[in-house]
Amino acid sequence: QELYEDGEGVIRFGNHRFSVNTQVLDLTTVLRNDRLHLHLTGTDFFEVIESEILNATRDVWSMEVISENREVYRAEYLAYQMLKASGGRQSPVGGDSLTRDGLESSPSSDRENQGVDTPRSPLLTLVQKFMGPRYSEGYTKGVHDHDAAIILRALLDIDATCGLLRYSSRARAIANVYWHHFGRV
Repeated sequence: QELYEDGEGVIRFGNHRFSVNTQVLDLTTVLRNDRLHLHLTGTDFFEVIESEILNATRDVWSMEVISENREVYRAEYLAYQMLKASGGRQSPVGGDSLTRDGLESSPSSDRENQGVDTPRSPLLTLVQKFMGPRYSEGYTKGVHDHDAAIILRALLDIDATCGLLRYSSRARAIANVYWHHFGRV
């Protein structure tokens, strides 16, 4: 108690006075000057982390969210995640089928709502439901959902019209040989 002056916020040590920091110290990593540092929060302490394994991951250090990097836009990632989660057929959020034909025959759709530009678009509604719980991926409603719906519409159109091209050329060649060899029995 002899060291404290004016309560417990200042310590007097001879002719010098020091403020007392009662913040909780946490250790975190911080990207600073294009290098990763250990940092004690609430202080000016920074220590460069020297690790070859960690330096090998340098290309992802600047990624703020998992859903976007230099090559992939967030809406592209969202459309891909929806297509992947649906297995190409069922909507990943329930309800309407996630196919071009399924969306066009949906009771919630009509001719003027086929575009993704309208707020009542069934595809846009599905994208918004899908992106809702994914707040950590940093989607912005009205931007990424709209763009993802446009991308997803194009992917569904390709899926509906590509026919056998969805299979690899090797698989198609083997099927063709099989068909011509065994199909005429």
